[in-house]
Amino acid sequence: MAVTLRDRAQILAEWIRNVVASTTTVTWFGPNSVALALGNATASAIEGTYQLHAALLRRFNTRYATGDDLTEAAAERGVERLPAMNATVLAVFQPAASDVLGIVTATGTSKIEVADASEFAIGMSIRIRQVSLAGSLTQVTEIRTITDIDDNTGPNSGDEISVAELDETYDVSGADVRVLARVTVPAGTTIGSTSGVSFQLLAPVSTGDANTVLQGESGALALADKGWLDAVVTGTAGNVLPLTLTGPTSAIDGLHAVINPERGFGGADSESDELLRRRAVYGPAALSQESEAWLLAQAQQINVNVARLRSVGTGSTIRSTAIGVLKRNGGTFSSGDLARLTEGLNNRIRSNALVEVSNLPLNGVQVEAEITLAPNVTLRDAWIAASSELATYLDWRTWPMGQDVDEAELLRIVRESSGVASLVTASFLPAANVSVTYLPVLARVSLRDTESGEVINQELSVSFSGG
Repeated sequence: MAVTLRDRAQILAEWIRNVVASTTTVTWFGPNSVALALGNATASAIEGTYQLHAALLRRFNTRYATGDDLTEAAAERGVERLPAMNATVLAVFQPAASDVLGIVTATGTSKIEVADASEFAIGMSIRIRQVSLAGSLTQVTEIRTITDIDDNTGPNSGDEISVAELDETYDVSGADVRVLARVTVPAGTTIGSTSGVSFQLLAPVSTGDANTVLQGESGALALADKGWLDAVVTGTAGNVLPLTLTGPTSAIDGLHAVINPERGFGGADSESDELLRRRAVYGPAALSQESEAWLLAQAQQINVNVARLRSVGTGSTIRSTAIGVLKRNGGTFSSGDLARLTEGLNNRIRSNALVEVSNLPLNGVQVEAEITLAPNVTLRDAWIAASSELATYLDWRTWPMGQDVDEAELLRIVRESSGVASLVTASFLPAANVSVTYLPVLARVSLRDTESGEVINQELSVSFSGG
């Protein structure tokens, strides 16, 4: 029944009308008495009050309210409706690359003959790099700018790229020599997908420089040129499947492909009434019940770049708890971001406790091993295989908090990596101790072939652009 809100004067006027309507004869008793008229008028006013009370319960009680009314009712209990969120996806950026067939150098100019120059352009920066086919990764590399391109004019019927005279000497017949495009993909670049959802790059990504031993084209997530993308629309539609990205909506010279080796995550529709009602009614109300998972969810609402969160001990006061957070690119938050996280979490905690937020650093793990290679396998191939497996194991994004690195597992990974016939010796730095305040990450892999004595010693990027 609809209820119209009335002020005191309107209620009094209605009461008088009810009295007058109930009696036309001034009598004290009987069906038409003044006493009964007064009672009917008073009951009518009280009835309206009860109806208003029921309406208010339906509107502001978390059990019965819906929509905006439920949002307000839950907010009064300290529970905010979770907003729609943009999905995030990790993308690998692969630069144009081509095998070098020959190099002809004259005074002031070098012509680099490549198998295919169709993805290169005049004015583009390129990296020429050489790796010995025997396995040594003491690389020969330098950077040049393309001044001219000629198709099918090389001695081996390849395309010729002209650059300023090279400083180094390259052994095309006895080594792996390649040309890589050095491309910077600017922040804000729109990347399409087969699902129809577009994404935008959060921070610039440069290709052709990091981990050049992998030629900038590795599919190994920890070793590739990569960056974070955010969906341009909110909702679950941005949680795309792996290998869904199609590349920039506007072509970028020198960029061969953009792929997402993992599915998108974090995209969410606005919280439903049912879920909000459950959180408001049954959600925890004290810090002892507000678990790390709850704190992580709250922290990610305050700053979407929070990837991991862990309680790391007591704070500076009796009622405070120290919380460590890790950025989703493996990096650290600024002091301003930490202050906003601290304030935001303390405003959401409904007990008398406080939190103090600081950065949760990564602990770089270094692996050194001497191995015997399997037949027809180069040390370079074995290094790539071992590094990829080690990086997958030492994945700080999924590593159980507080768990130490298992040296036996590191030994097993190296020993069973593709191309490794046997493991002679191995050592690890630091000692396998992560502790509650750190997460592990693969920082360096050094492999030595016991037969040839050749060594590959390559440092890996701990964090990457984005976020």
